[in-house]
Amino acid sequence: MTSRDFTRLLLLAVFIVSGPVQADVVYNVFSTAQVNCSPDGDHGLWTNNTVSGGTCPNYFDIQSGSTLTVYNSDANTSNWTAVLDATALNNAGVLATINLTFSNYSDDHTAFDVKNGGGASASQIASWEFFRDIAGTIALTGYSTYIINDLAGNTGLQIGMGANDKTSAFGASAWILGNFPSSHWDINVELEVAAVPEPGMLLLLGLGLLIIGLRIRPAMLA
Repeated sequence: MTSRDFTRLLLLAVFIVSGPVQADVVYNVFSTAQVNCSPDGDHGLWTNNTVSGGTCPNYFDIQSGSTLTVYNSDANTSNWTAVLDATALNNAGVLATINLTFSNYSDDHTAFDVKNGGGASASQIASWEFFRDIAGTIALTGYSTYIINDLAGNTGLQIGMGANDKTSAFGASAWILGNFPSSHWDINVELEVAAVPEPGMLLLLGLGLLIIGLRIRPAMLA
């Protein structure tokens, strides 16, 4: 190991040991347990009357591989964002490709008109997290790519236990607005943690690298 390699190793160890312990969180995304039509009427994305064919084709089932990533490792909460990358399918074979970024974080539920169709308790609602702003697109095959630029009323993307607005499970929901020919669309999803680097593991990794560096350094100087 060269002196430059040793310096890099030592700097990495110091960063891990002394750096922020909070890590960004990745959630797997699923439709809520509520089914509005049979078959394939899961309430993940609802496009109001945008898709032709009646009520049922406007309910989309979130597909495998969809994620919501909450970027919350910055010490300044005003820099926090949440990114929803998802696909959803309706019973007519129309695919929705969802790419949305939420910003303007808040943990003050009293500042929002919360959506509580799932019957969350007051204490659960008090722990919910919110993002007030939205930007991105939802593309529907055979229709258009819709620009999403606002949230309906005094609402935000709400995240927490029962926040999916349909069941008591942990999840998220939002009433979104864009350049589609109907009023607001709905997103109602349940969330499952996919990847959270444990602060303790990061600390152990940093300490391990630091010990290795300190052991290597005397050998380099010998």
